Amino acid sequence: MQIAYALGYSFAGWLGYACSFMSETSQYAQFAWRFPLAFQCVFPGIFLCGQNFIPLSPRWLLSQRREEEAFQIMCKLHESSDDLNNVRAREEFFLTKKQYEIDSNLPNRWHDLFRTAPNRKRALIGAILMFGNQLLGVYVIGNYGVLIYAQLGQDGSIPLLLNAIWTTITLFGNTWTAFYVDKYGRRTLILIGAIGTFCTCICLCALSAVYLDTTNKAGLKATVFFCFLYIFWWCFFLDATQYVYVSEIFPSHLRSAGVAFSLASFYLASEVTLSVAPIAMDSIGWKFYLVLICPSFFFIIFLFMYLPETKGRTLEEIGTLFGDKNVANQWYGLAEEEKNVIYDQAVSDEKGDAVTAGHTENIEDIGVEESA
Repeated sequence: MQIAYALGYSFAGWLGYACSFMSETSQYAQFAWRFPLAFQCVFPGIFLCGQNFIPLSPRWLLSQRREEEAFQIMCKLHESSDDLNNVRAREEFFLTKKQYEIDSNLPNRWHDLFRTAPNRKRALIGAILMFGNQLLGVYVIGNYGVLIYAQLGQDGSIPLLLNAIWTTITLFGNTWTAFYVDKYGRRTLILIGAIGTFCTCICLCALSAVYLDTTNKAGLKATVFFCFLYIFWWCFFLDATQYVYVSEIFPSHLRSAGVAFSLASFYLASEVTLSVAPIAMDSIGWKFYLVLICPSFFFIIFLFMYLPETKGRTLEEIGTLFGDKNVANQWYGLAEEEKNVIYDQAVSDEKGDAVTAGHTENIEDIGVEESA
């Protein structure tokens, strides 16, 4: 999703730069705004054509009683030359079915998001994460970059060019995140990105305080450099990772409500920062960065203290990090013999065989809990 966002922002930046060369007196002057608007239809059309190539969620298929199709997709997602018998897929599919049996008996109204301590913790972390990320100032620099570069002594079409390059960097950053977020972990990338953007924002504030409204070209160019350093920290570490994180931490039966609540805080913060930014930059100038820096300091402390790592865990296992009791299994950290017990039952279940009482006892001993 974020790669698509980045691609859209990049095209918007370059189209804006290209169309800026069209003369206002030209008979085709309206092309400068009509074509960028019309061009937005291209990529939704591509997505519509390609939607059939996106696999359905195995958990959603289970909710539709399409178990065989869900299992086939699970096998495809775990396909590996080192696992020709789909061992990992069978294990996870078995546990996913167990979790679905539990979740199907749980309430899934939107206000249930706040009824239990684990869910309230999720909602709090999701909302603060998305709200706080906006206080780091990315939308301010991204949306008002042309004005910022103009204040820093760049004239003509250069601010538009710099803005186009700035947005294009996000495409590379989000692509990198897609490949490495599972290797380095969500918490690690979020903390690196938040600390990096925070420190860069401090440098922007200091340089703007000294060189804004001056003719010191070296100082003004250094300030522009830190604008670009900012987007490096944001798009390589924080941008896509935040969406991955909030989509993982909520239980399946409340995921849509939880993600919606988190994104609502994201857009609330966006509206606040984007609405006041042009007025504040005009009124208090460089001091506006302080408005972003001060709350961001406490935001980073919150992330460090309360953000659990979800790397390497299934969606069901993540629930244990928040104190859930209705979790089918804690696969993460099980001994090899315990995993073998689950695999034996998964294969037996897949073949339609009855599960022996001994198997059932073993499974219960290693953490399978089913709701009454």
